[in-house]
Amino acid sequence: MEKYFKTTFWTIFGLRDLINLGDFVYGEFIIYDGNIPAYHVNCFRKNSVSDALVNQLLAGGKESIESAIRKINGKQGTKLNFGKSPLLIRIEKKEEIVELDLPPLPENWIKDILI
Repeated sequence: MEKYFKTTFWTIFGLRDLINLGDFVYGEFIIYDGNIPAYHVNCFRKNSVSDALVNQLLAGGKESIESAIRKINGKQGTKLNFGKSPLLIRIEKKEEIVELDLPPLPENWIKDILI
């Protein structure tokens, strides 16, 4: 379990939670499945084959993280996204530190787009 900074917003569509890794984070991404944070990609994590494969994709200039997620969505039938902050009316409800267990993307998903 890792600690994350979570902000909850009121939007015209209801409550929305966003996980913020900070302004100075490089090579890390929170990937949402719909509106729920599901995966934490960290290209520099030593003990994750999946994250190493993502790093290989990005460093080689073969893919951007956005195009990799689009390909995964197409091949796996998922609805992964980056959980963008609501642009329309939003009112910040609360901020808090939460503990979440967000795994890296499944290794077979990354291997599937490497082919």
